[in-house]
Amino acid sequence: MILPNVSALPSLVEIVDHYNVPLGAMPLEEARRQGLFYRMTLVLLYDKNNKIYLKKIKRDDAPSCQWDLGLETCLHPGESTLDGAYRIIKECIGRETGKLRFAGTILPSVATGRFFVALYKMKHCYQISPPPPIGTYLVVDRDELSGIVKSCPDLVTPRLAYLWGHGKLFDAW
Repeated sequence: MILPNVSALPSLVEIVDHYNVPLGAMPLEEARRQGLFYRMTLVLLYDKNNKIYLKKIKRDDAPSCQWDLGLETCLHPGESTLDGAYRIIKECIGRETGKLRFAGTILPSVATGRFFVALYKMKHCYQISPPPPIGTYLVVDRDELSGIVKSCPDLVTPRLAYLWGHGKLFDAW
């Protein structure tokens, strides 16, 4: 019997209803094509001075590069939001590091898309390993981010603007 190449199989995500109740699983691309709801985890990274890491991204629907937040992943079927957070940290940083604090769930909206986002914060992320290429990330404090969002709103993603506008990025630990 020949087993399929697991790495070639599409990544499955857990499909949920508009109340965030699991319904089943399907490949991410198919869930997006059908406009279904699914779950994600977003981990915001902070350094020892409470500055937040921003990453540069290129989006198909935006003419220029934009700044976005943290590490994100779609949840696998049956995976908890916390397990997904630790999985993406290990995949992107190379090790499990720092304490995570649950900061809430963001409901589907124009800013977030068709998914429920479990928001976690990781304080004291001293070093991302391996280091990303220079120019692909920024580390900014509250005032610097305020200047970017207010002066150049087209340079930030809708999600970053939404979380900034709702005071979710620099609230107390």
